[in-house]
Amino acid sequence: MYNLKIRLLYSNELQQAADLSDLVFGKPGQPSMGKSFPALFHPGVSHSYGAFTDEGELVAFMGLAPDVMRIGEARLNVFSIGSVCTHPDFRGQNLASTLLAECMDHARRSGASLVFVSGGRSLYRRAGCYDFGRVHYAMLDSGSAAALLQPDTEEWSISPMRPEDTFGISAILSGASPAYEQGPGQLLTLLGSSAIATAR
Repeated sequence: MYNLKIRLLYSNELQQAADLSDLVFGKPGQPSMGKSFPALFHPGVSHSYGAFTDEGELVAFMGLAPDVMRIGEARLNVFSIGSVCTHPDFRGQNLASTLLAECMDHARRSGASLVFVSGGRSLYRRAGCYDFGRVHYAMLDSGSAAALLQPDTEEWSISPMRPEDTFGISAILSGASPAYEQGPGQLLTLLGSSAIATAR
């Protein structure tokens, strides 16, 4: 059993968190978690929690990212939990449960209405989480890729995204409901991060 300190991460410790996530989740050819999930790992004001040794080494991490979700006219302050990981040498000490309790307390103190968790582990169920919503996947295979190469029709046309398309794409996403509120800058960060296409 180790003497570990559970606390909020400082901005300058987020690279250490990305490195730990890469160690636990990384696969050959996959981009760093730091690049794939900028809301959790890019420097700024951190909402994420970790377990640290006396020497300051991060050995467990739970990412917590704030957002505003719009449902019709309502605006909800929400958090998302992600990149939950523990160094293999420090497992079996209930660190994830302790970090989850800290993150839930942080969300309550912040005035969040909901906390979203991607995963169905018993850890989350014991904490009162339950399934909500639906997930849809799309896969681009050789057949659908060939169809996309066909000439434009009256119904649609396909062209590479240009930087000048940013405001138009942002407007389309902003018109959806429910939706996360995001400006063009946040949209560009997400598009450049690769998380949507590679992390599964």
